[in-house]
Amino acid sequence: MTIQTYRAAIKAGIEQALLGDERVVLMGQAVNQYGDGYVMSEDLLQSFGPERVRICPLSAVDVVGAAIGAALGGLKPIVELSTSNGLSVLDPLVNIAASLVYKSGGQLAVPLVIRMVSGPTQPFPNLASWYAQVPGLKVLVPGTVSDARYMLAEALADPNPTVIFESGLLYNKEEQCESRPVDYSAERALVRRVGTDLSLVTYGAYLDEALAVAEQLSVSANRSIEVIDLRCLRPLDCTTLFASVSKTHRVVLVDECWKTGSFAAEVGMLLVEHCWSDLYAPIRRVCSVELPAGGPEHLAQAARLARQDIETAVWSVLGQAG
Repeated sequence: MTIQTYRAAIKAGIEQALLGDERVVLMGQAVNQYGDGYVMSEDLLQSFGPERVRICPLSAVDVVGAAIGAALGGLKPIVELSTSNGLSVLDPLVNIAASLVYKSGGQLAVPLVIRMVSGPTQPFPNLASWYAQVPGLKVLVPGTVSDARYMLAEALADPNPTVIFESGLLYNKEEQCESRPVDYSAERALVRRVGTDLSLVTYGAYLDEALAVAEQLSVSANRSIEVIDLRCLRPLDCTTLFASVSKTHRVVLVDECWKTGSFAAEVGMLLVEHCWSDLYAPIRRVCSVELPAGGPEHLAQAARLARQDIETAVWSVLGQAG
């Protein structure tokens, strides 16, 4: 195991992919732009050359369209988009990349990986729930350094398109990067902390906050909180999720998306449909405040979840009689 930042882990994953398979190409709008805090590919152009590392125009839809063509031509493109608010990419993703395997009766596939910066603060809202609605897409959200390092390899091995949402809040996060387990699977939700009183379900940027709340309540109130890291929003690992809620009988969902139409709403409805008889209290969800992204700093700070918001929601559910 080595100590590594989330940012360095992403870059290491890209470099390993380029070294391991000549079909892998990196395409992005600023792939060699030093000083851009959201670019992971500094110096890769010098290492691999312009055929493998392509500097593309500032048009997300054109970059994704070109990457789809490259994937159909036998390459494995990694598209680096410096923001997740380029909604124009939904058109080629939905109408071509995600649907082509269905339209062709399984004869054509698009082995494409798109990396996007997102977060519960300006200027990048988290739109993962929008992409998770699309059949044919895989949606991954790494919340740890190890996942930031290893999810890319699994995404590239998939014959169909994958979108990876990286939180801008985590780029400077530093922790141990564990060796990749033999049975590593990015599609499997993980129990990051075992508990019996309540399931705290989250992903991405707020995993650390959920773990901190669980630890705090363990010490201060002798409460046993289980923390579930979803990691993959589509396909969703319902088996791990349902097993946890069936054990603890109470659940709080923490989601960095806006509350209206959030991914937490989807998870909550799934729990109502499949775990209703196991629930001893109403489901609660904690989401980002619904303020526009890209606004003034005081609005950005107001939109962010606070650890106290999660703790308050947990106590409101624990206080319900079973």
